[in-house]
Amino acid sequence: MEKKFLVNEKVSISNKALVLLSTYNGENYIEELLDSLLGQTYPIDILIRDDGSSDNTYNIVLEYQKKYDNIYFISGENKGFVKSFTTLVCEKRVEHYQWIAFCDQDDIWLPDKVERAVNALKKYKNQRIPLMYCSNLQVVDSKLNHIGKMQGSRFSISRTCIYVQNIAVGCTIVFNHAAAEAYKMGAGNTIEAHDYFMLFLCRFLGRVYYDSNAYILYRQHLNNVYGADKMTLFKGIRNVLADWVHPKKETRIDAVRDFVKTYQQFLSAKDISFLETFMNYKKNILYRLNLVLNPTIAGSDIKTTIAFKVRVLFGRMY
Repeated sequence: MEKKFLVNEKVSISNKALVLLSTYNGENYIEELLDSLLGQTYPIDILIRDDGSSDNTYNIVLEYQKKYDNIYFISGENKGFVKSFTTLVCEKRVEHYQWIAFCDQDDIWLPDKVERAVNALKKYKNQRIPLMYCSNLQVVDSKLNHIGKMQGSRFSISRTCIYVQNIAVGCTIVFNHAAAEAYKMGAGNTIEAHDYFMLFLCRFLGRVYYDSNAYILYRQHLNNVYGADKMTLFKGIRNVLADWVHPKKETRIDAVRDFVKTYQQFLSAKDISFLETFMNYKKNILYRLNLVLNPTIAGSDIKTTIAFKVRVLFGRMY
């Protein structure tokens, strides 16, 4: 039986979707993005936070806000994209919406992107648990020439797969009111990326819907924070060796530990036990062997899976 999650019942909730957009020095493509958002077939509002841009992004967004009454705009110091999106999720305005979407500043949304996501999420009867939609995407170059879909037709999202890699691209994610409230509970946690954190909590505390179709043009250019560059076995081994020489803090382990601490009341004993395998893999050789030999712990392809398990053997998972 699914647990009901914390839902704020003291506020009125709109059935419109709220798009959360964090901008930073995005003057080259921000107008194309905003025009595509304003052309959505599903009614939306747009909440934008500028993360301390030094180019003309702030002024461009300000002009759009003056022209359209469904655009809300805030700005602040540069926090980085993770903290900027977390700030947006925690904005008071967000609690008044049933559907919320993450948005990047340089893509183009096809007209029915939000409508497709909302229709998929509406199929779930229990809206009191965190629900999340994510999809495939059409990768394009800086001039919108098509490169190809990011994910193959057999792509799927499993609980064990999300340990290996972040497989939900933030700009495709739409989530419900309960997921937003759940995210706020862990806003002070170690968070690697806003999209990965949302995927993690919805996969363990609720439901994740993956759509193999693409309703977004995912633009690749020199200034992408993250891109569509796929992991190869060579890159995985190279990263392990580089990390061995110059160790980095294993933030994902801290993130899992914080996750268990914050959401323990909503997790099953089986889930907690499995998460502890990842939290303590360095301390117990049996945990490490379990991660390496367990066939269900796999990424989206064999190269990504092998690269991950090599890292585990070296004791440098992340």
